[in-house]
Amino acid sequence: MRTRKPQLLLLFVAAHIAALRPQTPPAQNLPFALTLLQLPNVRLEDKNNHELIVRMTNVTDKPIQESLCLDYDGLYKLSVLYNGVSVPGMDKEGKCTDKVVKIDIDPGEIREDGAIFYRTDAPGTYELTVERRVAPDDPNDNRIVRSNPLTIAVPGSSNNATGADFTLSLSIPKGRGEFPPTIVELDVKLTNISKSTFIGEDTCAAFGGLLKIDAVYNGVPLDEPEQARKHREEMEKGEAGPGCTGSNPGKKAGPGESIKHWLYYDAEKPGTYEFAVEQRTFPQDMSKSVIVKSNTVSIVMPYPDATSP
Repeated sequence: MRTRKPQLLLLFVAAHIAALRPQTPPAQNLPFALTLLQLPNVRLEDKNNHELIVRMTNVTDKPIQESLCLDYDGLYKLSVLYNGVSVPGMDKEGKCTDKVVKIDIDPGEIREDGAIFYRTDAPGTYELTVERRVAPDDPNDNRIVRSNPLTIAVPGSSNNATGADFTLSLSIPKGRGEFPPTIVELDVKLTNISKSTFIGEDTCAAFGGLLKIDAVYNGVPLDEPEQARKHREEMEKGEAGPGCTGSNPGKKAGPGESIKHWLYYDAEKPGTYEFAVEQRTFPQDMSKSVIVKSNTVSIVMPYPDATSP
């Protein structure tokens, strides 16, 4: 059990809260939501092949007209995490190679908008998400809709082919009243999954300096605050070579052990927030560095009570 002095934590948060304050998201007015589902594997002979369906739901109170591609999955960008690590080459914007047609969708109506086939060749945990532009035929409309994450667990022992020697897990503890009500505490656990490597925290990694918070507000991804981005990039550059200045608590984790970090995010607007954290690995060859990403957690920030004085 960890013990902390609230007054010291408040001073630390006050010094960093400006960097963690999100930029105000633009008004997206997203007309539909996307749901990613896995169909029962009955039509495919190979159990490692998976058929996924994307469903579009009209979330407005009026009929909408949306674009569908006749090659069925051409409008989608598929992102895949394997054991928490981004799979290279998957994050490509979807492009329709067939005719784009318009369909009418009534309020609350659900339409199947795409079928995607994905193959899992190695044991482990896969997390898949899809996204698409609201108006793919309008170059001036940059609105993006992202689906829920879909997890596929393939039994067996993974050989950690990604090259990462750690995983990240994220949780939101119950509030203790130490901070203002808009401050969300994110508890990060970095677990050493190597068989022999001893992970030691250096000055660059101290206090979560290498971690990036990925935040989504009401379905809209938020940009990383400029000050937080600059600090993280400075720590990454230092980790890659010259080192960093500052204090170092000297945390260490042997095989199977974990290092914990506590991050804080200012969720200043009411609504639904989703959070994940990510961190780059730093092999000797920087060109082979991969991104390890945590699970996603969510929290609903309440609207002010209209009955309060």
